[in-house]
Amino acid sequence: YRKELHGPRWYYYELDSGDEVEPSDELSEEENRELFRKWLSERPLPDGDSNAGQAYSEKTVTMYVNWLKRIKIDSEHSIFATRDISTVEYYIDHVPDVFAETNGKQVPAAVRKYKEFILETQSGERRMETMKTCLEIERQPRTDRTYPLNVIIYGAPGTGKTYGTAEYALKITGTAIPDNRKEVMKAYNDLIRKGQVVFTTFHQSYGYEEFIQGLRPDTTSDKMAFKTVDGVFKRIADRALNDDQNNYVIIIDEINRANISKVFGELITLVEDAKRWGEVNETCATLQSGDVFAVPNNLYIVGTMNSADKSISLIDAALRRRFSFIEQRPDADLITDQTLKSVFTKLNLHLTDALGSADLLIGHSYFMSKTADDLPAIFNGNIIPLLYEYFYDNKKSVLKALGDALEGLGIEVIDDKIGRLYVQKKAE
Repeated sequence: YRKELHGPRWYYYELDSGDEVEPSDELSEEENRELFRKWLSERPLPDGDSNAGQAYSEKTVTMYVNWLKRIKIDSEHSIFATRDISTVEYYIDHVPDVFAETNGKQVPAAVRKYKEFILETQSGERRMETMKTCLEIERQPRTDRTYPLNVIIYGAPGTGKTYGTAEYALKITGTAIPDNRKEVMKAYNDLIRKGQVVFTTFHQSYGYEEFIQGLRPDTTSDKMAFKTVDGVFKRIADRALNDDQNNYVIIIDEINRANISKVFGELITLVEDAKRWGEVNETCATLQSGDVFAVPNNLYIVGTMNSADKSISLIDAALRRRFSFIEQRPDADLITDQTLKSVFTKLNLHLTDALGSADLLIGHSYFMSKTADDLPAIFNGNIIPLLYEYFYDNKKSVLKALGDALEGLGIEVIDDKIGRLYVQKKAE
């Protein structure tokens, strides 16, 4: 039956059977709650969510924890006091009517996540409470050197750098690569769900605290307090360190957009091949929290970099020495329409001659799965803005590039003297 609601407290249930629910004797209620918080913060959002594949935000994790804290299995204990699956399943199906208007769907989702957490941590697949530090783990030097441990895929805009990281991650983890893109992404997202692959994007506000470790307010404390929170890199590094059977991959999109020296911190030393944990010269570092940290030799770092933003010659020398660089070139063979292929080739040849740089080119993705009828839309929406950037807003240089690329195609360049150049089909 359901007990009477008391004040603002959301609900208070007892099992229909009337059985007493004993708190878990494996972990204290508080320990279990904080373990769930850590576990959920590392989970990817499910398919169908607008941010599918990304980690749950700290705000959402806190919201889930607070909802679950208010589910009482007796007068003293919340649901975090039990790890009994049948008990947890009961609450999934018996959310009281008080949640119907605002949280009728979200609260059962939180309970289902708690059930998933129990099953996973009980299964032994990822026993986070028994996670060892590097000093407790002895690894062997890696023998398979097919793929570099640290690699940056660089190239002009639209060359498919990020697109290709999914297949690259499958190869590194030893996962069979399906024939079609949909199945590739399904296999890739399965690895994300398992925590074997992590995707993140650097930006100007990205810091050491988000990547390695930092302090965050403890919203569960009754007084002002802070707690140490591991960042996205440390979390996957710790998982990889405790798993000697599988390779792990962290993909860093737009790696050159952050202050890399600031974000990496100790990693500048630890990511070096020879200093990875398990190699002869394995090295660890002590973080400000006192945690001993190392990067294992089964964790692969894959970065992507738009070379139009910054040439690899301008990247920090210490970082450049530790990474291999793979150029993703514009590829005309991926463009099926012959007219578009010709325009693409002539445009890039012109840019190479005019700018003397292989970094400031146009990628094939702008022209793929398109026809000659799409030329005005392609140029007005994508190519012309890039040309203005490449030529530092020099209208004459942009006009020359457009003239060379579109000659003889019935496309005219319009200069109305007010805005930027644009193209359109010539009137018949």
